[in-house]
Amino acid sequence: ADPESPLYAIPVTSVIKDSRNLLWIGTFNGLYLYDEQLGKITHIKKTATGQGITDNQVRCLLEDREKNIWIGTANGLNRLSNAAQIIHFFQNEFERYGQLSDIYDITRLSNGAVIVATYGNGLFQLNEKENKVIPLHQPFLSHTWMLQEIDQKLYVTGHDKLITTPVSNYRFSETAFLRPYY
Repeated sequence: ADPESPLYAIPVTSVIKDSRNLLWIGTFNGLYLYDEQLGKITHIKKTATGQGITDNQVRCLLEDREKNIWIGTANGLNRLSNAAQIIHFFQNEFERYGQLSDIYDITRLSNGAVIVATYGNGLFQLNEKENKVIPLHQPFLSHTWMLQEIDQKLYVTGHDKLITTPVSNYRFSETAFLRPYY
């Protein structure tokens, strides 16, 4: 490890390589964009003036079909527009019961849907074209941590549960969740 690197001794939480071959690195100190071809690192973070991203604790990243980068943080979701290089914030859209959400994971399913896991407010689906966030009804987990699609099923982890639903209908049922064996 190079002590001169801006990423030295910073916990890395997520990494993606986008369609332009740029490396996006989420950390607890903001977001880093690495252009390997130019050897350049750009730091994107929350600023005192409210510009940048909504929180420096970046938890997850996703590139959408329009080449926008979605950035899940400890204080909402951000979309960095590819075309205009403008950051759009989604914070209140994830509020339930007067509580904002940590965004823990974001994934694109095989059916094209984008699902967001939050800590405290459950699951949401993004409508990318209309910039809307839609809550998904699943009564078993409010604290969702990780999303994974396997064989046309969405698996969702939480505190002490693993629930699953077919990707085709998002019908979570009590018979579909498993408790870990201790």
